[in-house]
Amino acid sequence: MIKQERLASARRLKINKERMTQPGRIVRNLSIWIFCLIWFLLSSSRSFASAEAPVLPTPQFHQFLEGELTLPKGAVEVVFVLPARVEPSITVARQLILQSLQEAGVEARVVERKAGQALTKSGFNVILLPFSELPASLQNSTLTSDDRSLLTKTNSIGQEYVLVTRPHEKAAYLVGQTSQGVLYAAGSLLQLMTSTNDQVRIPAIHIRDFPDFKYRMAADWLSNVEINRWVYDWGDGVEAYAARIKRKLDLCARYKINMVLAHGFGWGTEFFPSFATMMKDLNSYARDRGIKMVTGGYGASYGIAYQSGPLYEEAPYLGKVFKNQESYPSGKLYQCMGFSYSKDPSIDTRTLGSCRANDDLNALKADELRQYVAKTEPGGLYIHHEDFGGFEGSQKSWLQRCDQCRKRWHNDDLKALNGGAGGLAQGYRALIEAVQSVKNPET
Repeated sequence: MIKQERLASARRLKINKERMTQPGRIVRNLSIWIFCLIWFLLSSSRSFASAEAPVLPTPQFHQFLEGELTLPKGAVEVVFVLPARVEPSITVARQLILQSLQEAGVEARVVERKAGQALTKSGFNVILLPFSELPASLQNSTLTSDDRSLLTKTNSIGQEYVLVTRPHEKAAYLVGQTSQGVLYAAGSLLQLMTSTNDQVRIPAIHIRDFPDFKYRMAADWLSNVEINRWVYDWGDGVEAYAARIKRKLDLCARYKINMVLAHGFGWGTEFFPSFATMMKDLNSYARDRGIKMVTGGYGASYGIAYQSGPLYEEAPYLGKVFKNQESYPSGKLYQCMGFSYSKDPSIDTRTLGSCRANDDLNALKADELRQYVAKTEPGGLYIHHEDFGGFEGSQKSWLQRCDQCRKRWHNDDLKALNGGAGGLAQGYRALIEAVQSVKNPET
């Protein structure tokens, strides 16, 4: 009996103890939840503050500022502050900004002003100025010392820029070391724009940027790196192709890509009847955006004429395949350097324009390249040397050189100035002089 009473008493004591400690547990659990919530909010605020700018390539420096700049859909006065002399890259920057605003639903009423003139208080002010034309008061009030240091450094490549958006001024300051820098600032501004149902929003931000590499190349325009036809030729005609390429060039400008492997392989200008005219127009369009459209072709030998595989066999060389001849146009063929194999046994690879000592041959190659440059005005040239594989293959081919080459460069070493290096330099000199001889005062 006593034992049973003791057990019942122990049960009541345990129940009362649990009832007494339950509020403590609730308080303790609540404290944990509050701590977790505070930690989440603090960590989230840190991540928001240090969030990456939605800009590619990622800027060297950026800082989100307070607020955002908003533009209503519909009619908006857009004031462009332009330099005294408007270079093509700033014209392009203005065009791309207007195009993006239009696509977002903003009907821009454009006003153009010079530095120092009054800005709009109700619309959108876009300052497109090289640093040298930014008024001194704005250089000090808008830019930091680091900004000014970047935009005035002596070893500049002209692509540096600072972008500052100020909601209270309804202004975006796009300041470049040169006009090209202004265009790159515009590319970043376009990426910052977001469109909602009734507004275009631009975050308040400070960006300071410059490239790690002078040239950034897009290499997906040809089906086999630098050769073998255009991947953007969709069979819908010359005009549609040209329009497509211009859209791609605008896209490159937005993302600061300034070099494109655009055509190859060869220096021919009769690819189709209007080829040269179209390429000249596209190269001019690219140049206005600071983009170099590069064409590739051979400077010696013609590997694409004899290499095997569908990438080569279905895409013949887009130029003249000059051969080693004692005289031109119908002199005797002779052998010099060459590859050890051919897809076609009837092709003697050692006769395909590989002789470096043949001055008449070098002159023919130079004249073809000169005409290509004069008619198309490319932004860059990829001039391929003898296509004999790696160093060992080229060394073996050098040992096969003809008597003319042996007489001028007697050393069997491919790296020697009086050997292979000297022969290579001789051929390139003729090509470089041909390119440099082309002058067009208008372009």
